This record gives sequence, C-alpha cells and structure tokens, in this order.
Amino acid sequence: MNILFVSSQQFFAEPIGILQLSAICKQLGHQTRLFVITRSTLVQDLEEFRPDVIGYGTMSANAGLFLEADRVVQRYIDCWDMRIYRIMGGPHPTYFPEVFTQMSLDAIVQEGDDYALPKLLQRIQEGIDLSGIPSAFIKNLRDPIPHDPQ
Repeated sequence: MNILFVSSQQFFAEPIGILQLSAICKQLGHQTRLFVITRSTLVQDLEEFRPDVIGYGTMSANAGLFLEADRVVQRYIDCWDMRIYRIMGGPHPTYFPEVFTQMSLDAIVQEGDDYALPKLLQRIQEGIDLSGIPSAFIKNLRDPIPHDPQ
C-alpha cells in the first residue's frame, strides 16, 4: 500500500515519530512518502503518489493546517470517488480527541502508534474490521470517542 505521511512545517529537527513509522511501514513492504504542508501542494502529491492511507501527525499548535489539508484530501476523494483511509496520531488527537469527528477521520491513535499503525494497515489491506486495536479509535464504533485524559 502507499502511505502518505503529512506533517506541518519542519523546525529544527526532522519529524522523528513519522520517520519511525515510515521505517516500520517500509519493513512491512509498504511505500511511504512525507508531505510537508508548508512546502508544497498536496493535490500534486495525491495525484503522483495515489495513497491508500494518509497519516496525519500533529501537535495542537498546527491543528488548523491539518483541518485545511484534510479539506483538500476530502475534495480529492469526492472528485475521484476513491477510498483513502485517514488516520491521525500525535499529541493533538491525544488531548483533543474531538478532532476525530471534526475531520471525520477513519481513526485516531492516541498512543503506541508504532503498535497500532501496523495493525490498522494489516486490517485495511485484508479488508477486515478495524475495531479492537488498543489505543486506536475507529469510525462507527458504538463506544464514544474517549474524553480528554485530564
């Protein structure tokens, strides 16, 4: 599968978490690409890479950038009538899980991305139910979205 990781602007260091997840995905035989919101046009990457999964990794300070990027993704999906799974991890969905419904994501991962993401990808690839993966909250579950951990 093709997995597009989306990050906001890069400051003084590389996005270590995303790079680790990318390495795990590559070990599992997937193709990955990093898209940096502030550096290029998302539509171009969507057209060239044709991702099956988009992984957003965000901190709360940049949440607005991801809301806009996801609107672009949603328009692209609607225009081409295709299925792209959208998953968000990182500090923002951990502390603000309402982003799950704000962006109509397929899943958020609140901790243990390196465990949950491979499980999610395996189930997506096999076309089976995504529910029941620890720390991953999935669309259309009967359980409510977790509350703020404070």
